[in-house]
Amino acid sequence: MAKKTAVKPKTTKTAKTPTKQEEVVFFVPDLIKKVAEASEYTGEAVKEICTDFVNVLRDTIYSGNAVNIQRLGKLFIKDMPARKARNPITGESIQVEAKRALRFKASNVVKKAINE
Repeated sequence: MAKKTAVKPKTTKTAKTPTKQEEVVFFVPDLIKKVAEASEYTGEAVKEICTDFVNVLRDTIYSGNAVNIQRLGKLFIKDMPARKARNPITGESIQVEAKRALRFKASNVVKKAINE
């Protein structure tokens, strides 16, 4: 008898959006280069703008305020209360201290684009 082999279905290429298996990592120099290529600004000007943008975001978040970037989402600090947790290996119950965590909530525009 002939051995059956699995046939992979042909896939068509669509828009270049990352799938769950892919991860796109942007380092600052890569981001600066892409923005400079897409605009009329020089790399140095884009670098200064990006640095200032990150500094404003950081300072705003550090002061406890939320940052809402239209069509992207909202960065905010969430107070996490103290809670009891369990070590999954030993089963020992431990107390986790209260903390503040940075959260991101995607805008509806981003949510719709991801689910298309």
